[in-house]
Amino acid sequence: MAEGKVLGVQFDGTFDGLLTVVYRYYYDKLRPDLLMEETCQQTLDTLYVSVDTRPELAERVWKAVTAKISEQAAGNAYHAFLADSAGQDRYTRIFKYLVSGFKFGSIIDSHEEMDYVLGVHILARQVSNEAHLAKGFLRFAQTQDGVFYAKITPVNNILPVLAGHFAERFQNQGWIIHDIKRGEAIVYNGAEYVSAKVGHDARKVYTADEEKYRELWKTFHKTIAIAERANPRLQKANMARKFRINAVEME
Repeated sequence: MAEGKVLGVQFDGTFDGLLTVVYRYYYDKLRPDLLMEETCQQTLDTLYVSVDTRPELAERVWKAVTAKISEQAAGNAYHAFLADSAGQDRYTRIFKYLVSGFKFGSIIDSHEEMDYVLGVHILARQVSNEAHLAKGFLRFAQTQDGVFYAKITPVNNILPVLAGHFAERFQNQGWIIHDIKRGEAIVYNGAEYVSAKVGHDARKVYTADEEKYRELWKTFHKTIAIAERANPRLQKANMARKFRINAVEME
């Protein structure tokens, strides 16, 4: 390495890509100081190496993480990866967390004095908490093709977390959860789900019954409200704007 320079590894920004870098650390002695996406702007004080994603190698690393560190550590790493509001700094934290995890084993999560361990924990909790709230505030509406549609505008990429939850909850019903902010969706056909790029909002193709129920719900919401006790500040505290803008009763 050139004297005075740090080693930056560029990859495609996927979780498989990050795990491939971890594989290269052990089997190719690649020692990156930081990780970043391939589109990241380069600086003069960094030597860059590009790593191609290898799903089969990523799978080996993932199995090793769950077996040699812990399933909890695997979950922490994945949830932290979904915290894309944290920017690309999270890649380096997760990488260091996993490498240290192979050294310390399952007790890695007790070492929050290491800034990257604490950082991964914080990011993982942010994603888990946001997904938990979304499960309660998410609203499905029936569209004309029989599919139930819900839209969200989360801070982090919580779609992968929601997918498994709602696939188990609505096992025989087709549904779509649309992340308006990222233009992505999880599409479930009653048997399996896939991710897809979705650029439109399905609100205009609701069934007549759905429109009727939506109006009834809004009327009910207005009826039970006591004007003298209206407290917008408390309402905002109990339901964040990212959930309010997609709630029927707030339209």
